[in-house]
Amino acid sequence: MFYDGILGVIYFIEGGDPTYNSIIMVSYVDHLMKKLGIECIPDVEVNINITNEALDSTTDMGHTWGDSDEMNITITTKNCSIVDRMLTLAHEMVHVKQYLLGELSTDNGYLEWHGEPAKKYKKESRPPWEVEAYALESELLKTWQ
Repeated sequence: MFYDGILGVIYFIEGGDPTYNSIIMVSYVDHLMKKLGIECIPDVEVNINITNEALDSTTDMGHTWGDSDEMNITITTKNCSIVDRMLTLAHEMVHVKQYLLGELSTDNGYLEWHGEPAKKYKKESRPPWEVEAYALESELLKTWQ
């Protein structure tokens, strides 16, 4: 399903239940983009893929990758409640925000956080970009109406 964002970002939602995607997801993605301050960024495409396949590990429910022009999110529905999916989408959209605002990048083929190599944070249980995403996911869901 194609959806042209409110003011700038264009996004696509594929997979999952069509009714759920068209009614709930569009409203929720619009809300997330507005709350994260990324809805007006021009020339950006966000592809959201909802799959019933398991991701890389038994605990992974979502992944985000891309660059300043195109972001990709994959969310699994396997063994996940609707609330888990919504929290995961919020979490992954925080990563989209981090990439689009240049906080998180893959310059030179290496992951960087605010210009510092990500390997600097490898000893931490959760690197700062994950700390932010986990901290915001519940709040983003709670503020959605």
